[in-house]
Amino acid sequence: MEPIICGQQPQVRQAVGGRALHSEKKWEEMKPLIKEVFITNEPVRSLIKTMTQVYGFTASEWMYKDHFARWGWHKNRTKNNPAGSSLGAEVGGATPRRRNAKGLPHVEQKLTGKAFGCFTVTIPGLYLCTGQARMLSSIVQYVDGLFDLGNKNHWTFDTFRFYPPSSTQDDAEYWQRLSDRCYSASSSLVRMRSKRQFDAKIPDFFQQLTSLPGTNILSPHIMAIFWQICLTLRGMCSKGRGGNLVRKFLRSLKAAIITKSGLEHPVVKIIDSIHEATPHDFRKKSSNEFKYLLSVGYERTLTRLEEVIGKGHAIVLHMWSRYLRYWDRTAVEPRSFLAAHLQLFIYAESSSDVQSSTSIAILLGYTYAAYYSDRECGLQAEMLSQSLPRRMDECKRRCFVGNEESAPQAPSSTDTAAPGMAGQISDVVKRPRQQEHGLRIKAGGQKKRMRPT
Repeated sequence: MEPIICGQQPQVRQAVGGRALHSEKKWEEMKPLIKEVFITNEPVRSLIKTMTQVYGFTASEWMYKDHFARWGWHKNRTKNNPAGSSLGAEVGGATPRRRNAKGLPHVEQKLTGKAFGCFTVTIPGLYLCTGQARMLSSIVQYVDGLFDLGNKNHWTFDTFRFYPPSSTQDDAEYWQRLSDRCYSASSSLVRMRSKRQFDAKIPDFFQQLTSLPGTNILSPHIMAIFWQICLTLRGMCSKGRGGNLVRKFLRSLKAAIITKSGLEHPVVKIIDSIHEATPHDFRKKSSNEFKYLLSVGYERTLTRLEEVIGKGHAIVLHMWSRYLRYWDRTAVEPRSFLAAHLQLFIYAESSSDVQSSTSIAILLGYTYAAYYSDRECGLQAEMLSQSLPRRMDECKRRCFVGNEESAPQAPSSTDTAAPGMAGQISDVVKRPRQQEHGLRIKAGGQKKRMRPT
């Protein structure tokens, strides 16, 4: 069964109630693929998403459970799964370790999963490329390898930051600087419409790619910044300026990684998959398909990071905020999402070893998340007014100083776990004021028309 080619839609027969219905012959054809995904110990939620998005095979959870029972597949070794009858043993794997039985999670017909009790994926006919499965598996391989305790070069983490192994330098500042240069070039072209400034800034961005730090490219900061840079470059390409910057970026990054880490590096495989689906003209419909592709990769990165480091980690929360802004603002339930930010802030305030700048960054992230998840403009103003003045002396260079033309600059990812915020929090701070100003103008106009002549 070949994966879906870009632009194709999955062909399924519809049963009563709109549920997908496949013949037993079709199930038998898909059995090897289902087995390959199922034995990786991925939850059924991920199995259903993979089979739907990559192979166009749509079925509900109860259909999968029914066929698992027919085929005698059991992941957990319980009294219902005697020795030698597990799926791992069936495919020649080692005898599964003893663990407690765990029920399969409930999955809605529209593939509704949960993160913060709220994440949903409801795009029925997502445009995918032939390298999609390879990209997703490489993402999982890369994230798992970063924090694998069996690897002497594994990274560690606390609630706010990532920490490199003793033999590796922390490259957070490098990737943050690369992201800032990309954003600066984009701002010159898209907002200020200055081709001259854009032509001056974009070479600096690509020059930065030639000086990747360290001897082995193994960093979680790549996955926090990579998708955002691809999306920003796509926006510049859609304006018809600068040629195909996405392809140039992918080629340059791939060459730099191969030089230090070789062809088998997981990020190289991710880049190859994306490069195959990169359109030559971003002004056509294929540009939206490419954006969908990035969203799938970004989401898989997020969900895997959640499984490894936890849903309440500062970097995970910030990455979800970016996902809300650029892809799907309905992806999370606002109350639980903002509650996670608030809980993180309370923990930072109560910890004596957490820097004040970290608390400031968390509050800025809270503001960012509030705007893009619930548009609580009043909440943003309240949070800023309560938080920033308290540490004005310490954070003058980062804080909003009362001038409408100024904007807070978030601490870099070396101070806190909020990469990619620098220069963009200003939009979140200014928009509530602009909206309020617009309402005053509108109200004034109405009053003027009501005056007697």
